[in-house]
Amino acid sequence: YNYARFTITDATWQGFMGDMEVDLVWPEPQKISDVQLTFLRMTISGVYPPEGVEIFGSKDGESFSKIGEMHQVKISHTQGRSKIHSKIELEPDAWKAIKVKAKAVSPIPESHHRAGGQSKIYVDEIVVM
Repeated sequence: YNYARFTITDATWQGFMGDMEVDLVWPEPQKISDVQLTFLRMTISGVYPPEGVEIFGSKDGESFSKIGEMHQVKISHTQGRSKIHSKIELEPDAWKAIKVKAKAVSPIPESHHRAGGQSKIYVDEIVVM
């Protein structure tokens, strides 16, 4: 993994203004034990890694319940330029679908030249193991 280049202009990054929500659905249930994500931190451009990520699972593809979460407020509020690799370990189980929700930094911290604005989340991959 680690596909996107270290620039916000690389089309491999999927950008979200504010919070991120992604649904992954399979034809048949898949055994899943963790979810790994790579986020971009490019705070000069208002791109911050999320404050936290929640994973929801569904046995039928319609009704979801929370199966994992991760909090990274300190990491998300750190200024700079880097890729942030996050891993959420789950109790191994078979799921037909998962929903990945990431909470954006909002508002952007006072020490930033875009203080008070809405941050963006850039993710280049979601790896499901």
